[in-house]
Parts: sequence; structure tokens; C-alpha cells
Amino acid sequence: MVLNINIMENSINQRVRQLLKNKKISVSSIADELNVAQTTLNSQINNENYLKASTLLAIVRKFPDVSLEWLISGEGEMFKNIQHLENVQSSVTIGRDANGADIKINYQAVEDFMNITKKYQEQTDRMLAIIEKNTNK
Repeated sequence: MVLNINIMENSINQRVRQLLKNKKISVSSIADELNVAQTTLNSQINNENYLKASTLLAIVRKFPDVSLEWLISGEGEMFKNIQHLENVQSSVTIGRDANGADIKINYQAVEDFMNITKKYQEQTDRMLAIIEKNTNK
């Protein structure tokens, strides 16, 4: 059986375009975040070139909620958890400043902060355990 790689590549590229549309992210903004030249990413996504594995991996790392199985094969749901995220906002207004401008909190920033805090706490716990072990000798 011969696998038509061009059809598979076109499908992956289409799903990447679908993902960006769903996330409401432009190619130029994601190119900056992935440290890929916009023209390179545009040509990869629009089938002028094949989508490089490194680019695909960067996209998967950028969007951990996206199913790699869906991205590569088109099978299953776009997102790992079954809930579709198109109606989820990336930030929420929590008030207004003195000038009347919205004060927003970004969910991703909060999640990143929580992950960093957890890592620091784990490091602190390990250091305390080492100190405690050495002081009890």
C-alpha cells in the first residue's frame, strides 16, 4: 500500500490553519511566538513547503490542549479534553483602573505563574530536606 504523503501533508496544514482560526491567532503572531520567520511559516502552512516536524512540535508545545493525534491524523477531537474551547476567553476583566481602563487577568499568565510557583516550592522543599538532613547528623 502506498501512502500519499502530499495528501497527508495537506491535511496537517489544513488542520494547523483550522487550529489558528479556532484560536483566533494570526500566522504573524504565532510565527513570532514560535521564533519562526512569518514567510517561512506562511509557506509551510499554505503548502508551498512541507510543514517541518520542528514547526509542528513547536505548535504542539505552544498549544498543549491540542490533540497531537488530531493534528497529525485528523482523528478524534481537536482538543485533548472533550470540551470545545472556542467560547473560552483567554482573559477576563476584573475591574477598572483610575483612568477607566479595563484591568484584565490573563488565564495563561496565571497558569504559568502557578506552574513556576509550584516548581519553586518543590525546589525549596528539596533544599529544606537537604538542610534538615545535614543538621540532624
